[in-house]
Amino acid sequence: MSNLENITEKIINDAEKESVELVKNAEEKAKTIIEKEELEANKKAEKLLNKASIEAKDVIEKTLSSANLEARDIVLDAKEKVVDRVFSLAIKELENLSTEDYIKYLKEKLKNINIKDDAVLFVPEKYKDAVLSENLNIKVSDETVESGFSILSGKVMYNNEFSSLVNANKGDLEFEVVEKLFN
Repeated sequence: MSNLENITEKIINDAEKESVELVKNAEEKAKTIIEKEELEANKKAEKLLNKASIEAKDVIEKTLSSANLEARDIVLDAKEKVVDRVFSLAIKELENLSTEDYIKYLKEKLKNINIKDDAVLFVPEKYKDAVLSENLNIKVSDETVESGFSILSGKVMYNNEFSSLVNANKGDLEFEVVEKLFN
């Protein structure tokens, strides 16, 4: 039996060697596969990180751009309100002219207007008596206007109310007002 034992022992030894070799080969293959997969995973992770970084930069840029636009709009809106306030104050100032200044203004403007015989002048109530005492060679209406004056000549009404004049010239004056206020 010794022969049989030798053969059995040899088979067992060979099997052990082969199993050690197989395990070693399997471990090396597993190690190679793991390294390859780790390398692939790292590449994918790096790509994802780069993509995420680019997307994050895009989000930051878009957010900053949006914030800058919003800030610009707020500043522009505030400037627009200031300009509108200037025009409102100008109208109020004109509406509160002293009687002397109003009569001076009215006379100057009437010089530049070709007044027909049938023309009727409309003035604010607070200046009516002063205008009547000036004998301006134009009929003064019992009806009044808020500010400035208006003239009805035939069927045509010439509106020279201060708010209308300021609003009509606002487009031309806005740039100058903005320049003086904000430069």
